Amino acid sequence: MAKNSRKSLEGKKAKIVCTPEDLKGIGLGIDDKLNLIGKEVTIFKYDGTAKTYGDTYLVDDGKGLGSAWFFAIPLKYLEIVE
Repeated sequence: MAKNSRKSLEGKKAKIVCTPEDLKGIGLGIDDKLNLIGKEVTIFKYDGTAKTYGDTYLVDDGKGLGSAWFFAIPLKYLEIVE
């Protein structure tokens, strides 16, 4: 993805589409309270490129916990809905 279009995703809504194993692979354990799979989130900002996963974004799950609780999710696990 071109650098100028990375910021164009900020503020957009996306759904997390991956398996529990995928989440474990990026360091997010499976917890009934967390339950991110299928959840609609808002893309907060571009977070860099990971060798294994490509472009990653910080996303907000809407729980109002502030930027310290954003999740870094690879773009390949996000389905843009807006």
